[in-house]
Amino acid sequence: MLPIILFGSPDQQKRLLNPFIRKQGAPLASFVFSESGGSANWKTSTTFTTAHLDGEHYVLNGEKKWATNCAGWDYTGADVQCVVVKIKESFAVIAVTSEDIKNNAHGAYTIIEDIETVGHCAVSGPHIKFTNLRVPLWNRLDQDGIKIVETVFTITAGLVGSFCTGVMRTAFEKALTFARTEKRGGDTFIISHQSVSDILISMKAILEASRYLTWKALHLFETTGNGELCYLAKIFAADHCVQVVYDGMRVIGVDSYSKKYRFDKLLMDSAVFSIFDGGNVGVRRRQVQDLFKSDSYDPLGTMG
Repeated sequence: MLPIILFGSPDQQKRLLNPFIRKQGAPLASFVFSESGGSANWKTSTTFTTAHLDGEHYVLNGEKKWATNCAGWDYTGADVQCVVVKIKESFAVIAVTSEDIKNNAHGAYTIIEDIETVGHCAVSGPHIKFTNLRVPLWNRLDQDGIKIVETVFTITAGLVGSFCTGVMRTAFEKALTFARTEKRGGDTFIISHQSVSDILISMKAILEASRYLTWKALHLFETTGNGELCYLAKIFAADHCVQVVYDGMRVIGVDSYSKKYRFDKLLMDSAVFSIFDGGNVGVRRRQVQDLFKSDSYDPLGTMG
């Protein structure tokens, strides 16, 4: 819903957000960006999902993949999908509602694959296809598509930092509780052993660094519009999350491999953080790299 909240007109906000404020049912919204062939170089892609104007409608064609819950509960589309499209040589975001899909011919919106993932099993990120899907022209957000995409993905980078922090906190708490209550056949609780405490100390240091960096990142973006720390928060927190979870397993030992402690879920969930929502290698580090290359870059600009 972020594109509509941040960039929608009052009329668009009233129409498109209504399902979410009337407190009925379980409406879903999705930001539909990623292409089936990858999106790291989306601005120069020659196969990006397109839209062209035909009378009072935009006609959408193309495939998208990994957009959270975009197919809705019944594979007929979420209540609102904010779809990123290419119109001639520019980009735009067009809101597609479930009613719009119902008003189209059968086959205009199809599910190619419902992807089974190893983690985050409570959400769906299917491979979908638009085939001459007609959407009213007044559903196009009146703002440059590139600006919308970059703003939304800057905010979500910071949010991923918070996801990672939550997972790391859970892993740390499980490991700490175990270390303080288990002797494992010895004479004292294993928290007394230096090797165990050292692992816990490293876990806590990374956890706190991620928490504070994420907080400062979102505060800085909200107050100044500077998104550098949002990118860094995702990079740092996501790149360390798997290791922190695994370190928790090292503290507990082989018992952590049982379902009892649910490290399986933490590990599978944490594995995706560095590769989704703009992969750290192909997208997030490149965003920071571009900032560093700019003549206007201020290395002290995030330290206020």
